[in-house]
Amino acid sequence: MHEVTMFGYQLSRIARSATLLFIMAAGPAFAQNGLDGSFHAPVPSTELVWQGETHSGNYTSHNVFIGVDGFKIMFKRGSVEDGAWIPFCYSCARNVIDMDAYAALWPLEVGKSVSFRRKRADGNREWAHVITVTGTESVTVGAGTFDTFVVEEVATSIGGSWRSTSHFWWAPAVNYMVKQEIEESSGQWSRDQVINIKSR
Repeated sequence: MHEVTMFGYQLSRIARSATLLFIMAAGPAFAQNGLDGSFHAPVPSTELVWQGETHSGNYTSHNVFIGVDGFKIMFKRGSVEDGAWIPFCYSCARNVIDMDAYAALWPLEVGKSVSFRRKRADGNREWAHVITVTGTESVTVGAGTFDTFVVEEVATSIGGSWRSTSHFWWAPAVNYMVKQEIEESSGQWSRDQVINIKSR
């Protein structure tokens, strides 16, 4: 029984890898309204300078991209080198999610929606996520004007009352979001935008 389970696990990993390779290689064939919705990560060493306002004050941060692992985009912020983000899902990079369900989001297409659950590694807490591509929009931020996919993510705690609604403006020209807005039921909120892009 153990051998069968392991074999099934290996097949699942192979299928997931093949799906990701297909998505990343598909390129402009999945373009919508002139936008390429396939998954790509920023070129390593690219730096995005963020400026934001939150419920607790304003901030500026510098994110330098260092690589990608599957859908996990890795970066360092200041002296911290272990930052990671799975697009449109905060905390997913450090928790357990159904990657097959998430992968179905790519390539981005207006109207496409996926749902999955996220668990802490210790299994003590669980959240439900729904991510939807709601439209396309030309958006102007400090770093310039970009054609973007607008993506909404709604996250709710299982067995609790916490809820978060986030909106992201994903710019294929940058292979990353250039603007985001987040509101939580706890009263916390943030509005952030890219004000500069540097290539090293």
